[in-house]
Amino acid sequence: MNTAIAMPESVKEDLATKVARLIFLTFVWVISVLPAGDLLGINVKILLYILVVTALAMQVLSSRSKLKELIKLVPYFLVSVTFLLVWFMIGLIQVTTETRFAVNAFKDIFVTVSLVYITYFMIKTETISVRNFLLTIVGGAAFYSAIKVILAGLLLTGKLSIYQLVQIFKAIGYEVIYGDIADGLSRIEFTNDSLIPFLLLFVTSDTCFGLRFKSYQKVLLVILFGISIFLSFSRFKWAIAILCLVLGLLLNLFTSNRRSRAVQIGSVLLAIMVLAGAAAGWQGFGQAINTRLSGAGSVISDDIRSGQVRPLVIEFNRYLIFGKGLGSYIPSLIRSNDEATPYFYEIQWLALAMQFGIVGLAVILVHIGLIGWHLIKQTSLTSITMLTSYFAWLVSGFFNPALISSVGGLVFSIFLVYALSPRVNGKISTES
Repeated sequence: MNTAIAMPESVKEDLATKVARLIFLTFVWVISVLPAGDLLGINVKILLYILVVTALAMQVLSSRSKLKELIKLVPYFLVSVTFLLVWFMIGLIQVTTETRFAVNAFKDIFVTVSLVYITYFMIKTETISVRNFLLTIVGGAAFYSAIKVILAGLLLTGKLSIYQLVQIFKAIGYEVIYGDIADGLSRIEFTNDSLIPFLLLFVTSDTCFGLRFKSYQKVLLVILFGISIFLSFSRFKWAIAILCLVLGLLLNLFTSNRRSRAVQIGSVLLAIMVLAGAAAGWQGFGQAINTRLSGAGSVISDDIRSGQVRPLVIEFNRYLIFGKGLGSYIPSLIRSNDEATPYFYEIQWLALAMQFGIVGLAVILVHIGLIGWHLIKQTSLTSITMLTSYFAWLVSGFFNPALISSVGGLVFSIFLVYALSPRVNGKISTES
């Protein structure tokens, strides 16, 4: 006799939704915190990605309404996957790349694109709210930034050397970009540093997604993110951070009521004053700025990028129409120290042009441009601000290879969610 009791669909759906929400937000938090997927030899991001997909499948099986939403997205997703497979085959047919590099490149782009699709599905089906999604990212970035601040303190006090720090990161499984700043302080930069400057816009302004941080939270987050961005020692990230701070302040100035405006702008200015005061009290600050803007390291960095332009353009012209294929690279011009990703170049847009050619690049630009188009259509001051930030994100592809990554997927997801906000149940849900 079968004594199993059928669970009502509403209960099953609720349980599946809770599990999917927990796993997905954990995945988002890990992306915000971990510089790469591997941790002590275990690829944590891939494991969580598999769990996310599994939870999504269980959720769909428990709900007809969510199955319908998934069916709507499937054709678009299949088009994206087919596009990647075509250029995967182009590289193999033309024998312009090794299979392992084509596979790695396919995986990089697939994770980036699929993360955007999954995020949209999770929000469209109200599995997660936009508020929880963004707060998870901000929380993860704050945790990561706090770790960087602690490490910087240990370096400044001489309790830890940069060489010891590098060895610690290597033992964990991470390669850190480092270099002397001043007074024993060293540059500490990872891929997820590309995310933090854009978060300043959401922290400083209540208009973007209406997160409404309290005054002390704004001060603390701006200070944490400001120090973290400084330690990345990237001129472009500095510029983006300043841009996002200015945009956030302007939004507060023109879109908030008088009392709210004073509190919000005052909080941000207080945080900036704290940072400025700390910089003024540190004797090495002037040396650090001079080193980054006009030092030998900057000259070398600029030479590396300028040295990539001509070879990449020549190779692009050789394979003008369809490109060399996914994972292709120039054997005489290898940027990455990672043997698994020789196709990574600082000037990522030219590298993508070389791999995809005019046809493939046009398809990519159309998809990316759709986000910008939906931002333009909203014609509000906030959407114009988001469009400016989105353009800055795309421009970053001319300086660092961060567009194609799990972090890149998060950034694209943020802009997509805002761009399509009128289409998600008529508005963005900001409730927890």
